[in-house]
Amino acid sequence: MTLQTTKPVTAKTTPSRKPGYFTGRLERLRDEIRLDAHLAGMDAMDRWREIEPRLFQAERLAEHLAEISFNAVGRIATEVKRYRDQQRRPR
Repeated sequence: MTLQTTKPVTAKTTPSRKPGYFTGRLERLRDEIRLDAHLAGMDAMDRWREIEPRLFQAERLAEHLAEISFNAVGRIATEVKRYRDQQRRPR
């Protein structure tokens, strides 16, 4: 028995680019696979145990990169606002 609840990630099925969107999808996918592997038997479970740590690493990396991106965009936005304010000052 295989669960078919997760749609492939494409531009059309991606409703949001917010931080955490993809990690949430990874968590759901991980839970579905864990259940499928449990139902399939020990061979599938052994293979899943090899793959699952890589999934955790990918989730941590995605969270870290999202934080770095958020901070970088915030710094750039502050710099751009400063520039705008300087340009609006009367000369």
